[in-house]
Amino acid sequence: MRRRMSAGCSCLLLIFAVMIMGIFGMFVWDESRGEEEMAKSTGEAVRQYYKADGAGEEFVAFVDRIFQEADWMDDPEEWKRQVTRELKSKGQVEPEGVSTKIPIKEGKVLLVELHTDLEERTFSVKTWKVLTEEEQKEEKRMEVWDGSLFGLE
Repeated sequence: MRRRMSAGCSCLLLIFAVMIMGIFGMFVWDESRGEEEMAKSTGEAVRQYYKADGAGEEFVAFVDRIFQEADWMDDPEEWKRQVTRELKSKGQVEPEGVSTKIPIKEGKVLLVELHTDLEERTFSVKTWKVLTEEEQKEEKRMEVWDGSLFGLE
């Protein structure tokens, strides 16, 4: 004897299938919305980085232009003074080079450090990296050991 499925059972199965598909559809929609938001924020972060990277390139071009414009001077001491004065207008000048911090977004900066050799009238890129707030704080606090035992001498 065969049993036939009643119309009520098939309607219940159909309703159940439609509900399951609707729930999965909502999950997929929610996931795709999250992916879209993440893609937008990633795109904005990349745009901000490349904007800062372009400013870093402009900084390097500025330093190169300063070195080129001052190259006509024959007196080495006057050349050093001229270059140092010009470099101070755009960045932080240190004995071993010049650096600048270009803000990116959300507490991040692009650190560009150039090693300058004023005797040879050349420069090279020493550091080109993104620093977070924590790395910036660590960089400021870091002290160099002077070689004395426990710093007492």
